[in-house]
Amino acid sequence: MLDDESRVLLSSIKYGENNNKRVSGSDYINASFVDGALNDQYKYIACQGPTRETVPDFIRMIVEYNIKIVICACNEFEGGRLKCHRYWTDKFNESFYIYDDFFVTLKSQPVIYDGCIVRHLVVSFPSQAFEGTAAYDMVKHLNDEHGFAEIEFIQYHVTNWPDHGVPDNVESIMSILNLVRQDMLVNNKIENETSNRKIPLSKSYLAVHCSAGCGRTGTIIAIDQVWTLMNENVSQSLTTTFSLFFFICLSIFNLL
Repeated sequence: MLDDESRVLLSSIKYGENNNKRVSGSDYINASFVDGALNDQYKYIACQGPTRETVPDFIRMIVEYNIKIVICACNEFEGGRLKCHRYWTDKFNESFYIYDDFFVTLKSQPVIYDGCIVRHLVVSFPSQAFEGTAAYDMVKHLNDEHGFAEIEFIQYHVTNWPDHGVPDNVESIMSILNLVRQDMLVNNKIENETSNRKIPLSKSYLAVHCSAGCGRTGTIIAIDQVWTLMNENVSQSLTTTFSLFFFICLSIFNLL
């Protein structure tokens, strides 16, 4: 069970005459906000890998929070078991059906790196589906003549990190995070052109998920946070009582 203060809240699905009724529980997704060590400049959403039933909610989250980058830290199948339901496609220009009039399309051929596949994906959907939500003001300006809107995001699919194990090439994780930060630099180009920071600023959320959304997800966020603190030379201003373990647990799991 997620803590209400940190959980990601989706807009409720409406129905009935004039959309005056809401589907109970439709605002829920198994995902939490994680604050960065540098306040609002490094923000994360840690979430469970989508199941067949929750893929629509996962795509809604990407649209509603305008998520530009998703790190998928698990394979679709591991040990003969389904670990994450597919919300992407590897077929160029194929419209992959999600639900209702929501589709995901592969914008360009996947790029394969050591331990990682990078996919540029596009979500197309009727903007009217978000009428009455905070996201509507954003998506209504993206309409085409048919009332459809598109949101692009990049998926970094980590393929060399087994469940309950470690990556077979640790250096590849750092390389992947470096690529992620480069893309964040592009997404925040104007803001970063006036900055001398070594790591790109980002006020958008970086979504990270594995299967359960705990082990590999939390580890990736922790690694990224340590790297950020080192490169920003923030370590000199941290108190001797600062604990990254406490920070991650408090932010993701609300254990402490």
